[in-house]
Amino acid sequence: MPTATASTSSTPPTTLPTSHPETNTDSPPLDTSLLRELARRSLVDALNSVNGLKTLVLDPTVAGPLGLVAEVSLMKQHGVDKMFWLEKGPLLVGEGARNVVYLTRGGIGGMKIIAGELSVLGV
Repeated sequence: MPTATASTSSTPPTTLPTSHPETNTDSPPLDTSLLRELARRSLVDALNSVNGLKTLVLDPTVAGPLGLVAEVSLMKQHGVDKMFWLEKGPLLVGEGARNVVYLTRGGIGGMKIIAGELSVLGV
């Protein structure tokens, strides 16, 4: 009685498809202006929620994304007087700095720095 054997080949195909949906260059570029405007408005609303001049303390990891949304001039128009990086050590904002606004990503490291600064400021 004859036996049948199945043959499987482990060699890869010699040709690849010429078009992938992920690399289709015929589609228009993604318009992110609506997202940028929404983020800009959210930033302006947050800044305007604090009355008076503000000292802005920035987590360095948000500087790049923030630069895509707003310019320093926009922040100054909405009361930002001074800007500092969020880093370990005392925050030297100077006399009369009453409104300190922190812009940071969530994370335990940044929160520990902020908690330390607030305790030094007596808050």
